[in-house]
Amino acid sequence: MGFEPRAEQREILAYRGGRMAIAAVPGSGKTRTLSYLAARLVAEADLREEQEVLVVTMSNSAADNFSQQIEGFLRETFDLPTGFGYRVRTLHALAHDIVRMRPELLGLSERFEIIDEAESERLLTDVVQGWVKASPGWYYELDENPDTARSRSHDWLDLLMRSANAFIKKAKDERWSVGGVSAGLKATQEPLILARACLDIYERYQGLLDYRGAVDFADLIAGALVVLGRDAALLALLQDRWAYVLEDEAQDSTLAQEALLRVLTERHGNWVRVGDPNQAIYETFTTASPEHLRRFMGEAGVVVRALPRSGRSAGGIIAAANTLSRWAREHPNDAVRAVVPLAPPEILPTLPDDPQPNPPDQGRALTIAVGLQTSDEERKRVAEHIRKSIDAGHQMTMAVLVPRNKSGAEMAKALEAVGVPFSELLRTPSSTRKAAHALYAVVDVLAHPVDMGRLERAYAAWLTMRTGTDELDVPGASELVFRLLKRNVVGVEDVLFGDEAPIAEVLERLSGEDMALAQGFWVFREMMQRWLRAAVLPIDQIVLIIGQELFSQPVDLAITHALGLTMRRAAEREPTWQLAQFAGELKQIAENRGVIYGFGDADEGEGAAPEATVTISTMHRSKGLEWDRVYLTSVNSYDFPSGEPQDTYLGERDFVKGKLDVVQEAVAQLEAVMMPEQVAYEAGAATQRARTYYIAERLRLLYVGMTRARRELFMTANQGQGQARPAKPLLMLDAWLRGTYDDAAQ
Repeated sequence: MGFEPRAEQREILAYRGGRMAIAAVPGSGKTRTLSYLAARLVAEADLREEQEVLVVTMSNSAADNFSQQIEGFLRETFDLPTGFGYRVRTLHALAHDIVRMRPELLGLSERFEIIDEAESERLLTDVVQGWVKASPGWYYELDENPDTARSRSHDWLDLLMRSANAFIKKAKDERWSVGGVSAGLKATQEPLILARACLDIYERYQGLLDYRGAVDFADLIAGALVVLGRDAALLALLQDRWAYVLEDEAQDSTLAQEALLRVLTERHGNWVRVGDPNQAIYETFTTASPEHLRRFMGEAGVVVRALPRSGRSAGGIIAAANTLSRWAREHPNDAVRAVVPLAPPEILPTLPDDPQPNPPDQGRALTIAVGLQTSDEERKRVAEHIRKSIDAGHQMTMAVLVPRNKSGAEMAKALEAVGVPFSELLRTPSSTRKAAHALYAVVDVLAHPVDMGRLERAYAAWLTMRTGTDELDVPGASELVFRLLKRNVVGVEDVLFGDEAPIAEVLERLSGEDMALAQGFWVFREMMQRWLRAAVLPIDQIVLIIGQELFSQPVDLAITHALGLTMRRAAEREPTWQLAQFAGELKQIAENRGVIYGFGDADEGEGAAPEATVTISTMHRSKGLEWDRVYLTSVNSYDFPSGEPQDTYLGERDFVKGKLDVVQEAVAQLEAVMMPEQVAYEAGAATQRARTYYIAERLRLLYVGMTRARRELFMTANQGQGQARPAKPLLMLDAWLRGTYDDAAQ
């Protein structure tokens, strides 16, 4: 695999040790550079047999990409065998490795369970709903109009759910235990309604985890730090084993994740952090912050390098992105300007002799439409423009990027209306995700073979694939069958392996369409029996066996083979995983949170769409991808506010007194409780601060969306619900664009 490093990349590849921070602009080749550096260190550094280069990244797909590239460089460039001298891990997998070494230090058994984000959300939902039932009217003091509070109880339930989730993640990121938070609250005289409610929920949620002997993802990072703090010998062993630590996507690290890598590199100091603070777009719904990386860059002894050159985009698109960056640093809102939403380095085009030259500017690389239009009109215009382009025979990859999944679903309808085929990077259903979900549902039963609810979901998935349509009421039929089974048959073992007579009696009670759908239950029963017997096989073989019986369409069988390979790679990467973890991985793919449609999380176009296709994606999901033409939609004052008095914010609700951002206020109350000497709680201050950071993050999101385009970029605005205006940065870019081309024409 050929690699001709640029001058800036060669400077980084000359690294021999110490702490180094690398600011990499979009499309600069950071993944390839970091992979080559890892391979070179394996080949040339003075490593003992038991020592490794540790590469840490954020997602499983990125970990797979790094593994493939490092293997290729070792084999083809350095003529070395693969699989030795390096280890690639996600941060959570790394923490899991460490906790698994000494689980007893955390009071866990050797067979402790790790619950994924979906299971964590289910647990938390149950806890919150139970707490609300026991605490009716808890929100009255926070309601704008207590007389109508009861009618908004569902909205308050949702807000409490999100507040408790943020509260718990913040507490775990800071390693504040339930007992510690409880002691802090007892010591304060402030009412702090939100903190007290969230603490109760935190205590109940953590109690459920402890009862199950389980940990969630946040516990893994904190737990790894506790283990290393309590076992000095293990810490010394790992510090010696991982002689170099290379960290990707460092702008998205949380404080706890950074602390873990800091501890592991404390002895030798060989820590390389690669990231782009300008692409930090998860701050408002995680505890990550680009400030951690920026602070690291300013620490004594840290060598700072940059990868400023990018061959991804045409010159006009690069100029527009840099213009947005400069404008953001001079933002009209003082508070936003103070947090530096976008910072240098700016993007530089490649030099004339570069092996990855920028696409040429062909006419206007950037087109902006600021005329106010409804959301439907905007989607219709974009869809018709794409249709005309395809009819004209333009061979290019295209993407429509939307701010939210709901907008993407509406965009899909608009493209369907004009006959444009497309793929999705959304949570909305698709044939690929449907197949992945069916496989997940069955594997989930194999992982939990006595759970009737899981068996019902597998039956519903099987019925859906068998009928080949969503028109029939498959969920209704499966729910009816299992409701009757639960009344007449004791458990899963009886349903699948017991006497047939009670089951036959249940099926005879059905009529009409339900009977037609349930007729195949005996076939499903036989299949489940075979699949359960196959559960002892390797995961990739299990997936293939299920898929060959579950599917009949060639496309679904092809997806099965791809998923089988994905599971095999996951098994190689995570040798301790059991069926529950593989089921979780399949669910991630089914919910569009894993690798589907061949897209990865790496840069440099590894995830670029196939030729002549259209992709609908959220702007968040588009990070790391690229297309020839990109449409950025809904660039209005609602989705991209600038701090104007009339702007509205997603985190604020009109039924909350003072329009407070309840989630942020809950976290602020927690900080005041645990850091009373540093933080004093003032109602509304956290909401104002959240507005500032939200505005800054949306500017970074806009920057990410713009830098997905290679040749052409279209940016449009809409009125939203009738109150929105074109976003200020869009108006600025429109004025800049007209001035640029008018000046050029003269």
